[in-house]
Amino acid sequence: MTATTQTDPLLPRFVPALCCECGAVRQAGFRNASTGPERPLKCSACGRQTTHAMIAPEGWDYREKSNRETKLNLSMDDQLDLLRSLGARIYEVTERPRLIAGVSQYLDDDTFHVDVNPAADPAQLTCHLAEIVDWVGMPSDKRWFVSKDEDGVVYANVEWCS
Repeated sequence: MTATTQTDPLLPRFVPALCCECGAVRQAGFRNASTGPERPLKCSACGRQTTHAMIAPEGWDYREKSNRETKLNLSMDDQLDLLRSLGARIYEVTERPRLIAGVSQYLDDDTFHVDVNPAADPAQLTCHLAEIVDWVGMPSDKRWFVSKDEDGVVYANVEWCS
């Protein structure tokens, strides 16, 4: 009686392997990739056995997947600096005491205006700024509103406030 192994049809039979000595790429069996990130293989360019880095298929490495899913844990100042680096304009707003943080995106010049209440609870403000960083950094479909300011200037914007 012989044992047969069933292979997953979604997994490739071969994966690229990068020679750590000369940088040449060769194909290696997928079995080699699943045993570790580096394997000694005979290099087609060097002609000798060298260490090769296995390039696993997309989504195979659980560590990479968890790194992508992990959100940054930035301080409030770091989040504000990140928003500034993304082109957002930061304003301290004290006349609306219930506001923690808010952001507006303007269509005419595609800028973000972030309103921050400096008197808000720092933990809540940090949480809200994390949401704003996601909102500014990952544009998605938004509902635009056409408004008119005190001087009669018409503009289109989208807002998020809490």
